[in-house]
Amino acid sequence: MTKDILHFYEAFYIDELLYCCKSVKNSFEDLNVALVANHQGGHSKEEARVIEDTILREAQNMIRHAASLSKLLWPPSTKGKYERRGKKLRAALGITEESPLKSRLVRNAMEHFDERLDDYLAKGMFGIIFPKYVGEKPGENEPAHHLFRAFFTDVGEFEILGENIPLQPLLDEVMCVGRSLVTLDSKGGRLPVE
Repeated sequence: MTKDILHFYEAFYIDELLYCCKSVKNSFEDLNVALVANHQGGHSKEEARVIEDTILREAQNMIRHAASLSKLLWPPSTKGKYERRGKKLRAALGITEESPLKSRLVRNAMEHFDERLDDYLAKGMFGIIFPKYVGEKPGENEPAHHLFRAFFTDVGEFEILGENIPLQPLLDEVMCVGRSLVTLDSKGGRLPVE
């Protein structure tokens, strides 16, 4: 049996999607504040550590909430009975298959993290190991390195367990979706009629 969204329940989906969009936006704003502070420099070692932790946390939170959006819009393929809901939400919001939110990379960065961590560490490592890193993206000719969690300030990318995720395209899409959701929410929490 396929699942559909009954009109009197549409507001619940709009509210959840809007929550995810607002969470991405809030994390982006906090990330920017921390990046400005990081760029200004002149901090004690403890202050610098707190700023670095904030940058990494907020970048990861952005991706986590974007992954939640992705799951609502593109239900996991193993749960095909929910696809109708995803199609209806994507159509209502004008989201195409080219959306950065569809990227399995975004979802996989957060889902089954425990298994991904086991697999990442099982490969074995040599070279320089950074549990966390905030700075410019290392060049191809630099010594072998492993970054557990990193934010590259020069290109706006977040890396976790060897997977790079550009944040700007994701943020742009989430903000666009968020604007549509605010409009729908203000019109009684209804999806447009197909």
